[in-house]
Amino acid sequence: MELATKTQRTDAEILVDFSFFIMLFTSFAFSYSFIGRAGIIFFCSVMYLFMLGRRKIHFSYYFIFSIAFILYNLFLIREGYSINAETSMKMTKTLMINWVFAFVLYSYLIIRNDMERVLNLFVKAAFMFTFLIVLISWGDILSTRLGINANLSIAGIIIEHNPNSIAIISAFSYVISLYTLLLYKSKGNLLYIMINLFCALWFVIIILLTGSRKGLIMVILGTALLMFLLYPEKRTKNLLISVCVLFILYSALMNVPWLYTIAGSRFEAMLNAVLGKTVEEGSLMTRLHYIHLGWEYFLQRPWTGYGLDCFRYLRYAYETYSHNNYIELLFSGGIIGFVLYYMPNLIMYKGIISLSRQAINVFKVGFVIFLIQQATEYASVTYFERIPLTILIIALACLKLANKMKKASNSLSV
Repeated sequence: MELATKTQRTDAEILVDFSFFIMLFTSFAFSYSFIGRAGIIFFCSVMYLFMLGRRKIHFSYYFIFSIAFILYNLFLIREGYSINAETSMKMTKTLMINWVFAFVLYSYLIIRNDMERVLNLFVKAAFMFTFLIVLISWGDILSTRLGINANLSIAGIIIEHNPNSIAIISAFSYVISLYTLLLYKSKGNLLYIMINLFCALWFVIIILLTGSRKGLIMVILGTALLMFLLYPEKRTKNLLISVCVLFILYSALMNVPWLYTIAGSRFEAMLNAVLGKTVEEGSLMTRLHYIHLGWEYFLQRPWTGYGLDCFRYLRYAYETYSHNNYIELLFSGGIIGFVLYYMPNLIMYKGIISLSRQAINVFKVGFVIFLIQQATEYASVTYFERIPLTILIIALACLKLANKMKKASNSLSV
């Protein structure tokens, strides 16, 4: 979990890095509570002073599209297209707060210009969070999915944790730890190799204990993408190794009793659904039903949709969401809202493709965690969540910094 390069930091940089770490940990452990909000306020306040001191702010095309998305949803509310204006307005206010948070975070990442340290802080915060979850759940850690009983009581408020959320945070951290492990392996630093090997294994075990299908897919996809980007000349070798590891993992999931109970049975149900076989798992069938329901309603209002966070008011929706970010946005704001939200992502895909070979390795890690985040959005609703937003802004900053280095290199070579 150590940095690949160590630079002397000023007191202001130490403070702002600490505030970033606090924001991450409180967002992981105390989301949707006053502690989580306090962590974000602390980070934004420190960053405000930091930006004043540096007299720098940074902007991106992403923020223009985000403003347009917010304004478009305000238009839908005003014109009566939202089937519940109060609910849609509440969600729109959340998006406004997220916009401010994203703007501050982006400026932090660009001004600090130290992505190694940023990713290291992410892993440290995730490790502390998952260690806390294990301590809380120790009594039934092998009998049920990790996170189901990992509730915290703070000032009379119960803070619940979702196994999938724990797994997703762990999957991002696994990819970062794997990158750092490979980095120190090339340098022959045994101590840091062992530290990061432990971290990578820790996060994989956490994901297995949560029984999260999304977490497992993120590990598989993240490993493949990272190896492809870091070692493009060794594709065949890495493919064979990946197939062997997958076979071992699948065998363990299907044949180790406690692993099958927690994770294997869920993974098997997902494979059956993909292959068109009979699926008996209730939760998976319910999610597929929600996705189908959202698509059917979208076809009835393909341009305007029904308003943000209004899926819950549909018959047979049972006051929940569609469990698919793409369907949720199509349902909420129609094609126009969908395009406004995802256009920055399309621009980022183009940038990632053009820089995938030229960017330094730490930026490639940012690209990988962004891509696997996009893959999970087929099975989760994330447009208002701050952890997925953090991943997106990290990738956006990686693109910006990679382009700056490319321009600087080109100017020197002329």
